[in-house]
Amino acid sequence: MTTDQAWRQPTNPRLRFLERLKDNVAEIEQGIHAVHESANEAHRSIPEVVGYSEYQASKADLEMAEFQKKELLSQLTILYQRSDKIFAGDVGSEIITIKQEIKKLEREKQEEQRKLAAWQQPCAIQHKNNTEVAECENNRAIQQENLHQAIHRIDSRIIELQTDQEELQHYDFQRLWKDTGLHLPATESIARVPQESLTELREKIQTLNSIPALDTRQPRPEQAPQSSRKELCQKMRAEIEDTRKRYRKEKEERLKNAGTQPEAKRWENFYNDAEQELDEELKKWLR
Repeated sequence: MTTDQAWRQPTNPRLRFLERLKDNVAEIEQGIHAVHESANEAHRSIPEVVGYSEYQASKADLEMAEFQKKELLSQLTILYQRSDKIFAGDVGSEIITIKQEIKKLEREKQEEQRKLAAWQQPCAIQHKNNTEVAECENNRAIQQENLHQAIHRIDSRIIELQTDQEELQHYDFQRLWKDTGLHLPATESIARVPQESLTELREKIQTLNSIPALDTRQPRPEQAPQSSRKELCQKMRAEIEDTRKRYRKEKEERLKNAGTQPEAKRWENFYNDAEQELDEELKKWLR
């Protein structure tokens, strides 16, 4: 995960919309750390299990943790992209999304108001007795109260969205960039500058600011050559074969020390399944 983005520092003046996104980013990043630890724990427990059912449970825990991590990383990528664009002043897509959400809520509110008006009409059912009349009135009162609360929630959400829209449209992005040390050329329409132009300009400024003076430059260190795909495959195949040898040695010891035939059979099944897993993993590195 990347943690050095410029938008991570507090905005001044405070941009509530971006700060909420940053809270979401922090929450998802914590979730990724948690499932990563869960995956490591499941992976570490696999060689220590004493039965096939425990092995399958540890394997399932590992797969679930990996799936959850993948989903969270996907969400995090989207939040990174949105935060980058907002910090750069490219808020057009966010404003369009807000407007669409407001329209949907307004239509939902109209539907709830129609339902409320219907429940406020006198009951047309001929009830048999006063008990049924009381039950009907009570039910109608409950329905009306529920609809009043639903309309109130919709109104509150619309107000929040309208506030977000106003904030994004009138936020002083020039001051934000100036406070972060990236001096953007003065313009009154910064919030409407295309993302590509802002990104290119920001990268150029960051590059210029990062160039040291001629008298303080140090020679560029030599970079170690990156491993090729072939070398990586060879390394992974060697590690898998080492694991296979260790499993076979452990299997021999377990079978030798097994006290009963069922116990010996259980260990034999466990290590047979483990070797099959290694065979599947090995196929990935034979290409």
